[in-house]
Parts: sequence; C-alpha cells; structure tokens
Amino acid sequence: MIRDQVADFCKDKANLTYLSESGPIAIGQNSCLIGHDGWSDGRLGDYEKSVVMMHDYHTINDLAGLEKKERWEKLKQLGDQAGEHISRNLDQALEDYDHVYVVTHVPPTRGSCWHNGAISDDQWAPHFTCKAVGDAIQESLRGKSEKNVTVFCGHTHGEGESQPQKNWKIHTGKSLYGHPSIARIFEVE
Repeated sequence: MIRDQVADFCKDKANLTYLSESGPIAIGQNSCLIGHDGWSDGRLGDYEKSVVMMHDYHTINDLAGLEKKERWEKLKQLGDQAGEHISRNLDQALEDYDHVYVVTHVPPTRGSCWHNGAISDDQWAPHFTCKAVGDAIQESLRGKSEKNVTVFCGHTHGEGESQPQKNWKIHTGKSLYGHPSIARIFEVE
C-alpha cells in the first residue's frame, strides 16, 4: 500500500514528516500544523445517483476493481480514518495553540469544493469532498471561538476560499494533472 511506503520513506528522514502518521507540529509561537492525505468519502452530493467515474478509481489500489457500492463503503472507511486522525490531532493542538493549520487532500466541506468558479454539483461533490474531515473540524471547534483553524486542500480543478464559521477558513488550491503549482504562500503568526 502506498501509504505504508510513504511512511517508511519518511521514517528515517529528519526533514520529512508524513502528516497522516504525525501529531501536531509547531510552526510558530502560537501555531501548529496537522494533516492527513485523506480522500473523498462520497457523503456530500449524491453518490448513489452520480454517474462520475474518476480515473483514480481505476488506478488507486484501494479502489481499483470495486463495484460502485463497494467503492462507496471503502471511501467512507477512508474518510472516517481521515476524520478520526484530524479530530484526535486537532483536539490536542487546540489545547496548546491558538491557530492550527490543517493540510489535507480534498476539501472538507461542500462550500469549499470549487469547479470553474462555482461550487461542485451533486454529481461531482461526492468525489471531491470529505465530510468526515469537515465534521471533525467543526466538532473540535465547538465552544472554542478564540481558536482559529485554516485548512489548505486541493484535489479539485478549481480554486476558491470559503469560511464555514468565523474562526474557520478554507483555501482550496486548483490542481491540474501533471502540472503542480504553488497555490499560496502564507506567513505564520
């Protein structure tokens, strides 16, 4: 499995951290970084009626060869793993830091899933969002209005910003196959 290979590769490298296997990392006096590679979990939009067949569903070992309903169960399982990791680490981070930066693969809310300047529709949203991660962030922030979370994600083929609540911002970077680019440079407080 690719995740195991990444974890093994990073294990002996002082300057590499696999966020999916890491706790909070201090990056400033009052801020830290957490993250998870994550995947879409099919829970936003209408997965059952969606006719979208992602190229990734053929090429990612965890998803290749699965029928639609089997794939949805696997996507939900992977989403839950990401959500649990984010929840555990975000709860811990919010005890010690005022601002937590979260890096994840797919947008955690429907409102942060962009395509051509608009929010993705019911056909595409299930394949480009992870509700479990969004729910984890929202729950961890409950009653902590003095704390801030900024999410950086991608996977979509559009870019945008959203703010689900006053202390939670999401920056979605655009991705194009074979053309990685810097989506944003930011300063840490």
